[in-house]
Amino acid sequence: MIIDSKNAIHAPKPEQIKNIFEMSRKIAEKSKDENQWYENINHLALNWLKTKEINEL
Repeated sequence: MIIDSKNAIHAPKPEQIKNIFEMSRKIAEKSKDENQWYENINHLALNWLKTKEINEL
């Protein structure tokens, strides 16, 4: 995956990278247990380049 990343059509902007870490922190703080944390982080990871979702902090 890392080797093929140079072939990606879209490269994330620095603020998108920052926002994914901020959102991850917020998810960790709000999760009641590891299962909820995993479910929310998994959803975030699968959709992290969607500008609306990741930039709504």
